[in-house]
Amino acid sequence: CSSASAAQPITVNPTPPTPTPSSNGPVCAGNTLNLNSNTIAGASYSWNGPNGFTSNLQNPTIANPQTNGTGVYNVTATVNGCPSNVGAVNVAVNAIPNVTVAGDNTICLGQTTTLVANGAATYSWNNGATTANNIVGPSTSTTYTVTGTSGAGCVSAPSSYMVTVNTPPNVFLGIDTTVCDNYTLNAGPGGTLSYAWNTGATTQTLPVNSSGNYQVTVTNTDSCSSVDNINVSVETTPTVAIAGDTVICNGDQTTLFASGANSYAWSNGANTNRTTILPTTTTAYTVTGSSPSGCTSTPATATVT
Repeated sequence: CSSASAAQPITVNPTPPTPTPSSNGPVCAGNTLNLNSNTIAGASYSWNGPNGFTSNLQNPTIANPQTNGTGVYNVTATVNGCPSNVGAVNVAVNAIPNVTVAGDNTICLGQTTTLVANGAATYSWNNGATTANNIVGPSTSTTYTVTGTSGAGCVSAPSSYMVTVNTPPNVFLGIDTTVCDNYTLNAGPGGTLSYAWNTGATTQTLPVNSSGNYQVTVTNTDSCSSVDNINVSVETTPTVAIAGDTVICNGDQTTLFASGANSYAWSNGANTNRTTILPTTTTAYTVTGSSPSGCTSTPATATVT
């Protein structure tokens, strides 16, 4: 006996078209990476890629990609159980530059310093500078910030650098002057300041006994310095002598003569270089002399007996 034959139809489904993936890459690390596939009717999708990435979405996103997400992303489309050939897209995730700043962080008022940025291809400072080297000379303590951009166009986080401005000490020796012997220059209040004169002295005050230019550099504990100078003309203090008869008879007069100065002042009120006196008892007479600039001698004394 034999059975009747039966026919079973077999459906052969076609292989789906190969997906054509794309992306918004290259992207900078931390920026969202969008992966896209063209629409294939009735298809489901399967993605895989670097750093263990997988997704079953047609258009998946990676919210915070890092540089280890750089590479080839593959996608297949499956229709009626039949997978397509693999479509691939190469994506670059570029690093964010790490910008650092170097330079003097403490200066004295009136000085400049060069801040040097490193780590990027181009730079943008908050004071308008657009080069790696930024020459600044603030009048008060100031914070400078810089962002850097890599060759791939990725922008760094701002890097800040504070420049502290210290104030130099005040020093004023005065205007150029003519002085007498034993004059003293004073360069300031003392305390924690240090002094350096062009004579080699390192004291706050400086005795001046000869004409010339005197310069002092005053430095505070912040290592900030100020300089001043003065031209001093030193006039010698006159030395006065008295001549004349100092022994006379009762009732006689005598004349005392002063020399060595430009003008004179006697203890009896006379103001010339001579005074005629008629003492009734033994008397001491003194005289001081002055130079044209007012330098006054020590008194000279003559006792008339």
